[in-house]
Amino acid sequence: EPPRDNIPEPGAGDETDRQSEGRSWWERAVWLPWVVGALMLLLGWPAARTLWKHRRLHHGSWEQRLQSSLLMLRADLADFGAPATPAQTLEEMLDAVRSHTGLATEPHFVARADAVLFGGRQAGEIDLQSAETLRREVKRRLRKRHGRLRTALALYGVPPRITRERGVLPAGAARRAPGIQ
Repeated sequence: EPPRDNIPEPGAGDETDRQSEGRSWWERAVWLPWVVGALMLLLGWPAARTLWKHRRLHHGSWEQRLQSSLLMLRADLADFGAPATPAQTLEEMLDAVRSHTGLATEPHFVARADAVLFGGRQAGEIDLQSAETLRREVKRRLRKRHGRLRTALALYGVPPRITRERGVLPAGAARRAPGIQ
């Protein structure tokens, strides 16, 4: 006959069963705060990022607001992988907008914005409105062109992948691990 020393008796639970008998499901869900925290971070990140980017649009002089709007336009282009760098002039950036989205700007927008940014004239509400209208339309066209996945990744600030079009890889280079053919 086999030894019966290690076999538990029927109805005898272990220590954890006895401890959790009087506790509700809510008290036993120790993982729940971690899941809620992760979800809040996952859902709150795009909102916090957007609010942080827009903070300078509503405070300061008209010149500062116009500059902020144009910086946000450059950031939106970069988020979607369009060629936009801080070294570009406003005209070069708008050429990139035209080539990437097909959107042509007002004929005198560059001259007015440059005059404001370099001290030739005072900015007004109309200047900010035209810059914001341009930025919103560019963003709408970028979302339409690149699709939902790239839009979601841009909301989270994930940079676009390195592509041949941006000149990072040579035209004949393939993305393969070394030694794989």
